[in-house]
Amino acid sequence: METVEDIMKFRNLAVASVAALAVLGAATVAAAQEPAMQVHQRKLLRVAMSVAIGQSPVEAAAIARVVDQLWSPEGVDIEWVSETQAAAEDRLDAWVVIERNGSESSHVPAREHNVGRRVVVVSMDEVMARFEQTMSVQQQVSRESARHLMFGNAHLIERSLGYALAHKLGHVVMGLPHATTGLMSADYNPAPGLTSLHGSDLDAESRRLLQKRFGVGCIAAR
Repeated sequence: METVEDIMKFRNLAVASVAALAVLGAATVAAAQEPAMQVHQRKLLRVAMSVAIGQSPVEAAAIARVVDQLWSPEGVDIEWVSETQAAAEDRLDAWVVIERNGSESSHVPAREHNVGRRVVVVSMDEVMARFEQTMSVQQQVSRESARHLMFGNAHLIERSLGYALAHKLGHVVMGLPHATTGLMSADYNPAPGLTSLHGSDLDAESRRLLQKRFGVGCIAAR
């Protein structure tokens, strides 16, 4: 049972989340107005996405935007291929499946020459559990209060799923190991909507490995 103190903390947390999302939007606009990073070479990935989480208001396009926001500054572009188109094609770098519990999915057609059989599964339940744990510690509220916040804000769910997906693509498609900090950290922050996520969150060592493997890299525009 929640105490009055928990309720007050939850209200403050909800206000903070709205403010953080507003700051996040402003930061994105500001970043677009600043001099862009110049990329030596870009890597194009072709990825399909299936979202199978029932009646949730979560949108695949919103999740994809978060992934793009994280990987594009590193020279990695993603062409998001529709499920219909992907099922008939011979080349995909990955097929993403976002499900409630992250179990093996039947959404991906088995094609002998389709590397889209390299399935990247993201569990919504796992992402939300990470969110609850992080928020309860950071904001000193009960996990129940953190859960209420998550269920009441589709944008937070989308951003958290997008961050988790970007992390998994880093492993499965780009072959990056766990890092000590940032996007590729084993205990990555699952609540980016409340931590003003914007731009790249890749650590220096992962960036070096990415550049070595794919020849991509960024330098500041002059």
